Amino acid sequence: MKTKFLLDHLIMVLGCASMAAGIVIFLSPAQIATGGAPGMAIIANHLTGISPGFAIALINVPLMLLGFKQLGSTFLVRTIIIIVMTSVFTDLLYHLLPNASVSDDRLLNALFGGVLVGSGIGFMFKSGGSSGGWGILAWLIARQMHTETGRVVFVLDSLIIAASALAFRDIETALFGVVGVFLAGQMVDLIVAGKPNAKAVHISCDDAAELLPQINDKLCTPGAIVHCDRFDRQGERDLIFLTVKRKQIPELSKIILEHEQEAYMLVLDAIEFHGEKFVQPSYAPDEIETGDQYLS
Repeated sequence: MKTKFLLDHLIMVLGCASMAAGIVIFLSPAQIATGGAPGMAIIANHLTGISPGFAIALINVPLMLLGFKQLGSTFLVRTIIIIVMTSVFTDLLYHLLPNASVSDDRLLNALFGGVLVGSGIGFMFKSGGSSGGWGILAWLIARQMHTETGRVVFVLDSLIIAASALAFRDIETALFGVVGVFLAGQMVDLIVAGKPNAKAVHISCDDAAELLPQINDKLCTPGAIVHCDRFDRQGERDLIFLTVKRKQIPELSKIILEHEQEAYMLVLDAIEFHGEKFVQPSYAPDEIETGDQYLS
């Protein structure tokens, strides 16, 4: 328990430092605004001269108060700590490194800034908190408008990027902002959900008994069978549900083509897993990997 507590807080600090570095070293010097409070802070810094860290705190405090009743006490405390640390780290870098830009290439700044900010948000979620009140605002608006929170976040971030073009009087800054927001989102998904190296496969076939011996013999992967009726009610159909590694997909496709050409296969990313640990596939001795590698 103590080790997990320390690890969570170490990840929290790392997330705050990563976001601060992305803002001060890459995005702000290149006049590129991402979505959320960091993007608004970068715009506020450019227009008023207020430090970006202090701007992040000013933006998040009313948003946190707005969603105070909707948050659990633990989540709320961790998020407040994250906001304070992010603001402190951002202003420390801002004052200690007044000319922190490492490149004049705005695309590179958008790329590295987006990666660092996204990594920071991802680590914050991993530690059990969030990057601030932006998501709370989106959730409250979505609830009032009876729509999806993701759509509201997209609209709000789009407004900030559009505002950055007006603030910096440069349409390119909005285009680079889109790049930064996209990469930040990808990094959040990668850190929170993990790399989708495992695949969930659905195979629709006439006779699962024909395919199963080959699949078990060559892949030895966990799965299940469902017997169901065809849509047109012209007979029955078998559905095989499997979880395999990405590199096993070609071999699985080959098995299906060789034994039932009328079958078809749907492949999806398997991002999150619950329940008992995966059954380790049978590989040759030099190909055996650990269970954690199998899921990474």
